[in-house]
Amino acid sequence: FSAQSGLCFVTFAEHTAPVTALCFTPQGNAILTASQDGSVRAFDLLRYRNFRTFASPDGLCQWSSVAVDSGGEIVAAAAVGGKYTIYVWSIQTGNVLEVLAGHTSQVQSLMFSPSTAHPGQMISGGWDGVLSVWDLYTSESKGGEAEKLQCASSVLSVAFDPRGNDICAAACLTGVVQFWNVTTAATVGSIEGLRDIQSGRQIGQRYGASHKRGVKLGAGLGKAGPSDGVNLNQHFSSIAYARSGELLLCGSRNSPHVCLYDTTSYSLAFRLTLTSNSSLSGVQTMLNSKHVTESGVPIQQFDLSDSEGDDAELTRQSQRIKQVSTLPGVHVGEAKDRYASRELHVWDVHFSPDSQQFAAATTHGVFVYAADTGVGGASSGMGGHSGSSQFVPQMLTKNVSAPAILKALKAGDLSRAMILALALNDYGLVRKVYESIPVRSIPIVVASIGAPLLPALLWFLGLELRPSSGTPHFQFHVHWVATIIDVHFMTLLDMATGKTTARTGAAIEAAAASRSDVAALCLQLLVELSQRHAGMTKVFDGNIYLLRYLGTPQRVALEDEGTVVEQPQEEADATAASEQSKVKKKKRPRSAAGSDREGARPKVKLQ
Repeated sequence: FSAQSGLCFVTFAEHTAPVTALCFTPQGNAILTASQDGSVRAFDLLRYRNFRTFASPDGLCQWSSVAVDSGGEIVAAAAVGGKYTIYVWSIQTGNVLEVLAGHTSQVQSLMFSPSTAHPGQMISGGWDGVLSVWDLYTSESKGGEAEKLQCASSVLSVAFDPRGNDICAAACLTGVVQFWNVTTAATVGSIEGLRDIQSGRQIGQRYGASHKRGVKLGAGLGKAGPSDGVNLNQHFSSIAYARSGELLLCGSRNSPHVCLYDTTSYSLAFRLTLTSNSSLSGVQTMLNSKHVTESGVPIQQFDLSDSEGDDAELTRQSQRIKQVSTLPGVHVGEAKDRYASRELHVWDVHFSPDSQQFAAATTHGVFVYAADTGVGGASSGMGGHSGSSQFVPQMLTKNVSAPAILKALKAGDLSRAMILALALNDYGLVRKVYESIPVRSIPIVVASIGAPLLPALLWFLGLELRPSSGTPHFQFHVHWVATIIDVHFMTLLDMATGKTTARTGAAIEAAAASRSDVAALCLQLLVELSQRHAGMTKVFDGNIYLLRYLGTPQRVALEDEGTVVEQPQEEADATAASEQSKVKKKKRPRSAAGSDREGARPKVKLQ
């Protein structure tokens, strides 16, 4: 699917059984999928073909999860059943490199470390409650036992911190998310998510999901333990880090909510409701007596449809046959209950590479959310400010005000005006100052902007390059981007890696406070530049001959005006050479008597 249009542009149908997991390569040019048909397939996103198929040597394994390393060279997949092994293949050759055995139950999740210091490090979590740390490139652990970290209960999902600090998160069956340092094998924090999941009740349940089950009536505040009144049958089934590593996205299979946690304070930052459709099972928490019959059976379990009134008896017979063939606990396939299609389940959650969007895959579609955390939203006019935009100032003092910015701009102090506009973070004022700066003054203004204001400037340039909100002055925007890279390249590099140097100063703390990730902002800027370049390339390719004609000087005389346009010297020489070659081809052949006399050479008149 295209994230911009929401349309499907390619479908891969090589798998013959349900797909259980998928992941992109770090380069973004291929996708790897694991399936229950016993194969792990690699699909090329440029040519749209299946260029590699991986399978176990005996061909009897099904796969539950798949992961690829940071270099895009090796792929690992966890087998279902058997000896609960993990197979490692080479993407280049398709050969099995390693078979890792150490879990005593099914492996549920895999992930490679993004750290450059440990390129072959991988973690795996399974139902045995063990978080195993593997190192595929170290000779000591190659083919040996992994380092095992004992979690609170069964591990359902694992995720590495993308900052490369050897921190990983593991979602357990008890509703707890544990944070481990895989280098020191120590727990650095945990998140208690039982009170945040808020799972809903199913249609067939005759009680409400009020999360107060187990508390005796009249107990009130005198409950015995802190877990009394909390539904303990809840857990996070999928977790994902943001690109900055400061946010952790958690989703539960039986909950209509997704939670965003702060990884610094291990607290809930935001909880988002995916849908409020009360006709779906698993959305509402309370039991409404209006939808319950006198015998206590929910009315949703009765088929009240009258669309097939002519064949009512045949419809009842087919329903009875289908009810006999259903199996308890089956939600997918022919043996599923007819109410399973109305259940809401969240299968997986994931962030985009620039952390500006995240997606949640559910049984009723993929929900995509975008977060604007930089400069306030783009306005529809040149100088206006949209009502839905957010005012998020970078610095707020008595000198940072709109009159001070306009006064500095009127006085010709462009550097001061730009700094104050970025500090105030008002989109309309930033654009007004931005368009007032001439091209020759761009290096001076960029050099005067400090490191704390660079994220706001990058976000603003990303909005200006966007066709829906920016201006069509593409060359002017490219001048700004090129100047920022020339002047602040090392500063941006230090801020992206989290290093505090003399160039950055307190910029790291300022960027963390404003939730701005420099690497994600640069990536977003690259995406906008690539899209604008691709659009312009199509226009130029379709009009290449017209542009070539308009860009070439005239060669003929303008007879109506009586003027003659001189031809450039290089083109005149080329024309003379071509005329001489034509004349040589028209020479008469020598006679049989061997005469060396040639015909008269024609005169060539060059205009």
